Amino acid sequence: MIFKDFLPVLPLREIVEVYHLRHFIFSPDLKLTYKPYPPRPEQCIMFYPRGVETMEKVTDGIKLARPRSTLAGQYTNRINRHTSADFIIILVVLRPGVLHKLTGIPMNELINNDVDAELVFPGSVQLVNQRLSSTASYQEMIAILDHFFLELAKRKNLDSHPIEAVLNLMVEKPGHYSLDWLARQACFSTRQFERKFNDYIGISPKVFNRIIRFNQSYQLRISYPQKDWLSIAIDAGYNDYQHLVKDYKDFAQSTPNLLFSEESKAPERVLGLQN
Repeated sequence: MIFKDFLPVLPLREIVEVYHLRHFIFSPDLKLTYKPYPPRPEQCIMFYPRGVETMEKVTDGIKLARPRSTLAGQYTNRINRHTSADFIIILVVLRPGVLHKLTGIPMNELINNDVDAELVFPGSVQLVNQRLSSTASYQEMIAILDHFFLELAKRKNLDSHPIEAVLNLMVEKPGHYSLDWLARQACFSTRQFERKFNDYIGISPKVFNRIIRFNQSYQLRISYPQKDWLSIAIDAGYNDYQHLVKDYKDFAQSTPNLLFSEESKAPERVLGLQN
C-alpha cells in the first residue's frame, strides 16, 4: 500500500503539478469507508490501474463509476469517493488552465463533471491504461505517465500566456486580488479576462478565489488538527469564523466539524497511511 506524492520530471513541471499515488488494500471483512472530497482549485486526469472508484455527488446523491482514466474539471461542490477493496489511483494534478490547453475543451463544460479520457485522447490513453495495469511497480507507473505527458506536450501548442501566470499566482499566493488588477496582469480588459478565465477554469475569478481560500483552510486543518477554527479562518484570509462556515456549507455541504468527522474515517486514516 502507498499514500505518496511524486513530482514529474523537470520538463513537465510547468504542465503537471504533482502525481498523487494511492494504493489501498482492505480486508474483505472491513466495511469500506468513503473519502469526503470538497472542491479544490484543481483540474485533473485520474488513472485507475486497479479497482474501481465510484463518485457520489453529495448535492443530489447520484453515484457514478468513473472510467479507468478520467478527466475532471473544476468542482464547486463536494463529492464522496468510494473505492473497491484493492484499489490504485494516480491523480495527476495539472497546472491551472493546462487541461483546457491540452484538450481545447472550454472548462465550463466540465464544471462538477468528468469525461472518459480515452474519448478525448483515443489510442494513446488506452495504451497508457494497459501499461499501468500490467505493472506492480509504483516507480514504473510514474515513468509511464511522465512519458505520456511529454509526448502529449510535443503534439499540443502549449505556448504560455500571461493569464497562466495569473492563475498560478492566485493558487500559489492566495490573496485579495481585485478583478481589474488580475486582468491587467493578464494583459486583458476586465471583460476579456472574465471570458478567458471561464475557458481556462470554468468559473468566475471570484468563485475560484473563494475555493482557493476554502481549500487553504481545509489544508490547514489537515496539517494542524489541534488548531482552533477561528485561528484557521484568520490564517486562511477570512474576516471571521462565520464567513468560513458559509464557505463550508456552500462548497462542502457541511459544517467544518462535521466534515472533519467524516474525514477522520477516510480510507487513508483507517489504514494508518499518511503522506
